Amino acid sequence: MSGSKQTMIIAAVAASVVVLGAVLFFSSGKAEQKATGDDDSKAKPGPTSTSTPAPNLDKSGVASDHTTTEFGSDDRSLLGIAKSTEKAAPEPTLAPTAAATAAEAHVGEGHEGGPTEEDLAMKEKLDEFNRLQSLGTKLFKGQKFDQAAEKFSTAILIAEELDLPAAKLETLYNNRGAMYEKAGKMKESLEDCTYVLAMNPTHSKVRKRRARIYKATNRYHEALVELCVVMLADREKLRAKIAAQYPDNPQMFQFQMQHAMQQPENQAPEDLEPVMKLVGQTDAEAELSGRDPSMAKRPPSSNTVHQLLLTYTGYLQIETDVKSLKLKDLTATVNASPSGRDGVDALRTRGYWKMVKRDYAGAKADLVAAADLAKAAGGDVSGAELCEILVWIGFFNHVSYDLEGALTAYDQANKADPTSADVHIRRSGVKIDQGDLDAAGVELDLADKLAPNSDDVLMHRSQYHVLKQDMPAAESDLRACLTARGDHTLAYLRLATILMHSGKIEEADKFAEKARESRPSLSEVYQVKGELALAQQDMTAALQHLDKAHDLDKSNPMALVIKGLTIWQQTFDHQKAVAEFEKAIEADELCALAYTRLAEIKLQFITTFDEANSVVQLLNTAIGICREKDELQELCMIRGIAQSQTEAAQAIGLTSFHPQG
Repeated sequence: MSGSKQTMIIAAVAASVVVLGAVLFFSSGKAEQKATGDDDSKAKPGPTSTSTPAPNLDKSGVASDHTTTEFGSDDRSLLGIAKSTEKAAPEPTLAPTAAATAAEAHVGEGHEGGPTEEDLAMKEKLDEFNRLQSLGTKLFKGQKFDQAAEKFSTAILIAEELDLPAAKLETLYNNRGAMYEKAGKMKESLEDCTYVLAMNPTHSKVRKRRARIYKATNRYHEALVELCVVMLADREKLRAKIAAQYPDNPQMFQFQMQHAMQQPENQAPEDLEPVMKLVGQTDAEAELSGRDPSMAKRPPSSNTVHQLLLTYTGYLQIETDVKSLKLKDLTATVNASPSGRDGVDALRTRGYWKMVKRDYAGAKADLVAAADLAKAAGGDVSGAELCEILVWIGFFNHVSYDLEGALTAYDQANKADPTSADVHIRRSGVKIDQGDLDAAGVELDLADKLAPNSDDVLMHRSQYHVLKQDMPAAESDLRACLTARGDHTLAYLRLATILMHSGKIEEADKFAEKARESRPSLSEVYQVKGELALAQQDMTAALQHLDKAHDLDKSNPMALVIKGLTIWQQTFDHQKAVAEFEKAIEADELCALAYTRLAEIKLQFITTFDEANSVVQLLNTAIGICREKDELQELCMIRGIAQSQTEAAQAIGLTSFHPQG
């Protein structure tokens, strides 16, 4: 397996202790609004008189005569908290409307003989208008959506002819848009939504309707923008309400704001999370399909490769074999043995030495040369020896994400030695990175048949079980691996991590200490010990362990990521947390988790659209170099949120953001 799927299992599981629970939205706060002047008729088509309130709507979203507004133009519908704590007084119904009352008062005025024909015609139209609305509501309740839309359409024509207030038209277009959506006429429904939002940009129900339609028609980015508008408008209104209650007490304001945001009525729209994920998935697929395959074929950090190597007992033996050797002597031997069996041995040994010294490019070059000489040497080099060399070539192809190149090398290795279990173990890793867990399981079964319960089979099968979320099986394989080989540091660390997340902290501590005893200079040992300290609420010890992990290996980004998350959750010092994430990216520019957490925290404290765009650019960088599909989807999702928040703010006339809370 490559990068995050195999070597990062400790960090990925452990990071869930301190990981931010969800993507956090930045709030508009006291955002400035674009000046529109005192005459808001410029922002609303049609008459702007507010003497006649919009008709009420029943729970189905259609105007009714005696229910509280749900889809109407009443701004209180934007905030659940407003509905629950500020119950509106009963509003006048449409029959008689204020316009009808005015018309009746006008009838006969100045005419001794009673109402004129014009007065009677107006009253007749008003009666027809109210009848059509009532009939439209009944048709909707009877699920006769097309007929209901026709009634509302006729009512709209009458309302425009009578020059009724804009609020009336807003409600009518809203009701007809709801009918069109129910009837499956999405284009027509969107047109009505556009009309309503021109008059009332923060109309929550219409925004949600557009989001549903956009989602249903695979326009996920546009759906996300609509839901972000709802979020921003709701939070802005909530902030204004609480600020009015505590104008001179910022501490109480912040407390009440945080408390209010945790209440059920102020939670995000239910469609938000699935739409966010769809944005991430579709953008990630587009990124991968349009990417030059050669871009992905680059090695990860030396720390990532080293962790992978430590999972193979063959590498542990290589460490012992080359420990006392010198590069100068190895190179002299290579130069003295240009071909044949001696040349193969010389290149292979020097390649192994470079591998241990983390010169991975040099190691691969020597092993490729050794394989070429071995093939030319014929029977002088055994199939098992050639297989071993080819397996390591496949490994370096794999960690560079050249998955096809890795499989080619493993196929050649299997041909050279069909009895090698190692070939199938390595192939299982490629299958996992290709997203085919079933094929990976088949390869591990083949390996187990060739080498039953070998250290490597147990070690790598435990990782397979973790990905299948079968933690008891993973724990069982790791315990068996350690029974067979008591100095397997990575097995100790992975078992400690699984036990930690099972709540078995004391036993996890013991295995982490055994890992320290077996490899006291390994960075990952102190990374896991730091995570265990966090699980025991010992922040001081945790930071000490994480600092030591970084000191031992500057290329280990996860120690810095976990430290940043620890600082953020324990102290809320976002500047110090950001600094740790930035150092993690410097340590390993391929560490997607560092970009993800950095972007999430930055998004909470941006105040301008330019700052939002800078976060988008940060995520673009991460997306451009990310190779793991799951990580890519998360990065694309957060980028989509940042973009949608800015578009949403602009859609409702905001010109800046303020920090959350």
